[in-house]
Amino acid sequence: MIIERINQYFERMPLRSMLFAGLLILGVSRILTSPLPTLIIDAELIERRIATWSAQMEQTPDDDQLSLIIKQATREQVLLKEAFNRNLQDLPQVKRRIEQLTNIAMQSEYKESDLKDLMIIKEFREQALRADPVIHNFLRNSMILTLEKALPPISISVSDIAEYYRTHQLEFTYPERRSIKHVYIAKSVTDNATEISNLREQLINLTIDYPNALEASDRFYGAKFLAPKTYDEIAGIFGNQFAETTWKLPQRQWSQPVSSAFGEHLVWVEGILPLKQLSLEESSNEINAKLVDQKRNSLLHDATTQLIGSYQVIIEYPYGH
Repeated sequence: MIIERINQYFERMPLRSMLFAGLLILGVSRILTSPLPTLIIDAELIERRIATWSAQMEQTPDDDQLSLIIKQATREQVLLKEAFNRNLQDLPQVKRRIEQLTNIAMQSEYKESDLKDLMIIKEFREQALRADPVIHNFLRNSMILTLEKALPPISISVSDIAEYYRTHQLEFTYPERRSIKHVYIAKSVTDNATEISNLREQLINLTIDYPNALEASDRFYGAKFLAPKTYDEIAGIFGNQFAETTWKLPQRQWSQPVSSAFGEHLVWVEGILPLKQLSLEESSNEINAKLVDQKRNSLLHDATTQLIGSYQVIIEYPYGH
């Protein structure tokens, strides 16, 4: 399938095909002359990745997507290869995993007496290192952690923090939030407007308190009090009409009956947290941590790219393809 895709690519773009041919010749010359270690990737692995991607996305990858799939597979195989080169398979976590797999095998495929044979145990260990996805994921992650530990110290200047604050004001602006409590009468085949209005009159006239009003009303998913929420959060729960009423309502005053998709409500604004814009001083620690993460990720990407470049990667096609 990959060969067919490459052939189709050539037919559509002859100029690029010539350039690709030139790069292919250069690549072959590098194979013959380069001292770089070689990593051979089975094309069937790429085929499986393409099949998985196609099944998940429900479409065939285009040339750019195909390139990303191959790059990702190459990255993973290089990290795995380098992990083995650095003997990360001798880490205690890998040994415990192999021991777990051995114990499982002892209970199923093999007799205990057979596994006591050192040759069989050695063969089983090599098979686990070659094929176990849990071990492979751990080794790749360990290799990334190894690269990360080798990164130089990262420091962020005061001017960089100030510039980030200036250009990302919205990240440090917190909209007004309101905490509310409400009395709720569910929708029914009978008119519930009279019932909710009567409850409001009793609450205003203090002939009933809030706990008793709740007893006389319906439960709203167990939520009699809502912690501070923004206008959009309130609207997302109850609808725009409810949110608009809540935002116009003075604090500590019962609203007129307001409708939602659930039924009728009486709303009480318990507290208001006004809009707040954090200062540069208040935001500096958060900005510094964010910029450090960005710089670390960039350096780690460069280190990984450099590691991949230190290998001669060859995708090996089965004979006859």
